[in-house]
Amino acid sequence: MLNSFFVSAQTVITTPQEESGYLPFHAAIPPRWVNEGTLRFQGTLSAGRMTGFKTTNIMLHGDIEYYFENNLSVRSDIYYQLDSKSPNELIEPFKFYHNLFTGLEYHFNENGKSDFYIGFQPGLGLGQRDYVALYDTCSTCNLEFPAATKTVSPLISFNTGYTYFASRFFNLFVHGRYIWGMHSDNYTSASLGEFRISFGLGFHFNAKKVFRRKSF
Repeated sequence: MLNSFFVSAQTVITTPQEESGYLPFHAAIPPRWVNEGTLRFQGTLSAGRMTGFKTTNIMLHGDIEYYFENNLSVRSDIYYQLDSKSPNELIEPFKFYHNLFTGLEYHFNENGKSDFYIGFQPGLGLGQRDYVALYDTCSTCNLEFPAATKTVSPLISFNTGYTYFASRFFNLFVHGRYIWGMHSDNYTSASLGEFRISFGLGFHFNAKKVFRRKSF
């Protein structure tokens, strides 16, 4: 009789949980902040080291990325050169140098928060060499050097990084890439090989859910 009472009491306590689908607190599944439909974007500064010119570039860096699957995304990055530093203070290899990349990323985001990724992005570089600074070292010689042509150079880029999705709308990231290409103008050709790194605060939301709500 007593055993029957405890069995009935246990049934009354556990049945509502099972019917409602709620799990005990210790078994709760943490939310995924990144999955299919996530749109992520950021703006920051990037530092790069050109292997051929031995020059350090400071870039304004922005990117936008859309996850069309949990582990796959399409991403575009844009770089705008702000400054460059060379071992020889009189030499700045480029008057300007800007980049645009677009490609695919593969993500190892198992829990929807911690996201290590690798990717490949072809791109373009727009630049103009500063040969006057390179060759016109005689201020009294009245030498004239024709301006170098503005050149669009095809580039390829291999990149990797890590993003921690700290909350529903904010993330922290570190991003690195290697760029390969050649710059050719009316003077000569030169390698555009460069290592770059960026880090900072990014933003994200699930665009698929937002657009789905607006469609109703």
